[in-house]
Amino acid sequence: MQKHKQVEQLDMGLKEPALNRFRNWRYRTELFFTGVRTNSLFTAPFLWISCSLVISLILVQNYYYVSFIEQLPKEVPLFAIAKSPELRLVNKDFLLWIIIFSIILTIISIFISARTYYKFKFISIFTMTNLVLGLLLLTISYIKIFTTYIF
Repeated sequence: MQKHKQVEQLDMGLKEPALNRFRNWRYRTELFFTGVRTNSLFTAPFLWISCSLVISLILVQNYYYVSFIEQLPKEVPLFAIAKSPELRLVNKDFLLWIIIFSIILTIISIFISARTYYKFKFISIFTMTNLVLGLLLLTISYIKIFTTYIF
């Protein structure tokens, strides 16, 4: 591909009118919002509902961690199905990794849903439904750990 050479203008001391810059910005913003309106991913109510649910579940996890982490004992039972008691207990700082895992899982799921929405709507809806259910289970277990020791 050939690059277009910019034609040099005569230097007559004229400046570009401010109105032209305003019109250029206005055109760009109108073009952006027209693209957003025509993108059906942004108008899908299920994806918006699931994204808002996921964000609220992560915020609940964050609230419990920030508010009550100091009141927990040094080790908490996280893996209840482990055979030995030593494997059931984890350091309370491990609870931060649950929040990080939830955020990473959310980012990956939203990326997959956005990529597959136009081709396979069922896959994106299935992905977001699984994300909501998975984070709901993580949040419930998270709250259960905190309520055992706090309330």
